[in-house]
Amino acid sequence: MANKEVIVEAKGQDNTIIIEKNSNHDVILNLERYYFCELEKIFKSQDFIDNLLTMQEWITVNYPNMASYGKANKCQLACQRLINYAVLKNLKEITGVYNSAISSDIAYETNNAIVNIDSKTVSSTGNKNDFESLFFGPNQSSFKNKNIGVSGNNYPGLPVNFQMPSIDILNKKPVLTFFLMLKYTDNGEKFDWYSRQDKPNARFICIPNGELSYLFKNEIISNVKTYEYGTELNKNNKKVAKTLPLSKDFNDGNFIPIKVQTKKGFYNLITKETWLETDIKGGKIYKQAISTHSCRIDFFTLKDRYDSNQTYWKGVSSWNIFDQNPSNKFY
Repeated sequence: MANKEVIVEAKGQDNTIIIEKNSNHDVILNLERYYFCELEKIFKSQDFIDNLLTMQEWITVNYPNMASYGKANKCQLACQRLINYAVLKNLKEITGVYNSAISSDIAYETNNAIVNIDSKTVSSTGNKNDFESLFFGPNQSSFKNKNIGVSGNNYPGLPVNFQMPSIDILNKKPVLTFFLMLKYTDNGEKFDWYSRQDKPNARFICIPNGELSYLFKNEIISNVKTYEYGTELNKNNKKVAKTLPLSKDFNDGNFIPIKVQTKKGFYNLITKETWLETDIKGGKIYKQAISTHSCRIDFFTLKDRYDSNQTYWKGVSSWNIFDQNPSNKFY
């Protein structure tokens, strides 16, 4: 049985920390707020909602013909196209597309920033827990998080691996990260946007730019979903995961026992390798963990935000797309 995720209580932005001198961090704080508000207006607009409802109707009418699509999530690609169209149509600051491969699915260059928007469509029956916290991969954030699993027995912890640059290397513009989450229901015969007036079916979220990590004490990760493991060449010259059997004897004095969230393992004080107990088909083994891969963040960690003037704003907005006057009544 897989281990349950352990949720860590991160505290979010600390508005008592003084912004670093001789930096553009005040500019980044204000840009995050500005673009969040502009994009939120687009995604809450009646035009965007009407297009979502048209998408719902199209999928339902064409449901019998979608077997050839071959994916359980029938709205993922259409939502990416709709977001792309709506933002290009309405965000006046756009000057072009963002040419980096290390980015969200949708990314633009504006006159003062790089704006990344990732579309996440969540099934109310399949992966419904993915709507209760933000799940994302290493190419979707520049945040500089502390190592996880750090302990007092000389274990430095496992690096948290986010690969997106905080400042683009060519144009020197800050890279901003946003997520639009939409919840749907698919019963195998009909597609609908999830509908309950006491619960949201849309969320819009901003992860802080990596330059601002110290304002969050470099800690926003609540738990880790997957890890990056080391590889080696097997006898057929193919890359395979570096593993050790569960029977491995770690009592030679070079290893110390560790725990990285739910995973138990050992750390080699000489080679600096982290070995974590991992479930595989038919049992368990140890794999050499290099870093985290996909992570989760609790919404409340990202909610309370402040710009350079200490003006409060919400970095998480939740609403129901069927509400004619959507507001932040859920958060």
